[in-house]
Amino acid sequence: LAAALAQARQWQDQGRVRYIGLSSHSHAVATALSKFTDITMLRYSMGHRLAAEATSLPAAAAAEENTVLSFCSTRWNQLQEGHADWTEGEPPSSADCLSFALSHPSVGGVLHSARDEEELRESLSGLRYKLRDDERRRWERYGAL
Repeated sequence: LAAALAQARQWQDQGRVRYIGLSSHSHAVATALSKFTDITMLRYSMGHRLAAEATSLPAAAAAEENTVLSFCSTRWNQLQEGHADWTEGEPPSSADCLSFALSHPSVGGVLHSARDEEELRESLSGLRYKLRDDERRRWERYGAL
């Protein structure tokens, strides 16, 4: 791994690559390696937040010039389907899921795979507003179910 990172940095210094990034479902791996990359892609959502918030997001934020991209922000579209124990209204929309991930100060972007054009339009509409603290706490409760 050290040799691969050294080679990637050499290519970056030569202008052959602009950024070095990693993508991982493992927050332990992301935590260990984010200081060596420019971009860290992590699984982060209201349903997958505790490990990220405890380990990999702080590590990426501490790394100089590291941008975090969130993936799986809808937990493979399961978050929008609702939960039998949820009593605080409707389940989150795709836009709510993306806005939740973007509301974390260490997250610089979200990768989203919309099922169709309608979901894409709805998801993009959510990027026009910022979650209030009470909304974020509400979705944290939902994600904990």
